[in-house]
Amino acid sequence: MSPIPNQASLHPGSAPTRSSGSGLLGCGLSWFALLAVLTVSVAVFLFWNGPLWLAPPGASHLGRIVISYLAVIPLCGLLLLLGKRWSWVHLASATALLWAGKLIVTSSLYSYLATGSVQKYSPAPVADEEGSAVRSRPARAAPSTGSSEVAGVVLDRGIPIAGVVVVAGAQGGSFRDAQRVVLTISRAHYDRSVYLATVRDQVRVENGDGVLHNVRAHRERRTLWNVPSPPGVQALALPTAEAGIYELSCDEHPAERATLVVVDQAPAQITDGAGRFFLRGLPAGKTHLELFRDSAMPRHAEVVTADGARADVSFELTELDSKR
Repeated sequence: MSPIPNQASLHPGSAPTRSSGSGLLGCGLSWFALLAVLTVSVAVFLFWNGPLWLAPPGASHLGRIVISYLAVIPLCGLLLLLGKRWSWVHLASATALLWAGKLIVTSSLYSYLATGSVQKYSPAPVADEEGSAVRSRPARAAPSTGSSEVAGVVLDRGIPIAGVVVVAGAQGGSFRDAQRVVLTISRAHYDRSVYLATVRDQVRVENGDGVLHNVRAHRERRTLWNVPSPPGVQALALPTAEAGIYELSCDEHPAERATLVVVDQAPAQITDGAGRFFLRGLPAGKTHLELFRDSAMPRHAEVVTADGARADVSFELTELDSKR
């Protein structure tokens, strides 16, 4: 009995039929092809109409979102045709699979990289327990001017302390000219624990590491803005036009924390290497001071000055109250 001839023997001039293949999860594309399309679509999302992390706060990202999703469809169709696996079912399956994966990737990148992306969806402030509230602004009294001065020294167990921010709870008649305040990140740490700036200063962050950092600012448990600091991008501007106390952190480096104190007309200064500070333009009488050393929780002190006179004071941090 002779064997049954196969399809090729019945048609000697024809080539064997190639299997269409199901691909990963039946979408017709291999995992490598899917990864390639995902990479391209994510790149479109990040760089369409300019890098995402350089977009100004509040900018619309609708264009990059729509284009990056639509780009998946022709890319999948082209790869299916090249692999001889084209079908509408495969196209729909591959597109749905990639859109799901892209949603996870790009939403995470958007929250991490987009300047101010969390402003709209950040939670409402939560009231702290009594005595543990972080003040949203340095203490300030009603606008007033004066000719009194305070010259002081800040000590910690008798040792002069540099880098302590001292803010007066009264407005002076004038303030220093605008300056450039630079926050430097190196080895996943800020170069200082507390910074001082005015609302007129240009506050910038410099990334001295070879990895990506982000500067997330909190105030009263609310995230105000989130600015990425990519490696190689120097002096990136921070949105600090409003007076207040900003707690700075990084999502990827828990030890990367600092406090930024931004004042308007309130006299303020950072202690020098000898722990000294000097405040001028204060009204006569009692003035409340806030001292920030290594966190957003200040210590409090009071000083009394005569009209047109200078008061010399010394503060021991361990003896000052952190509650008010």
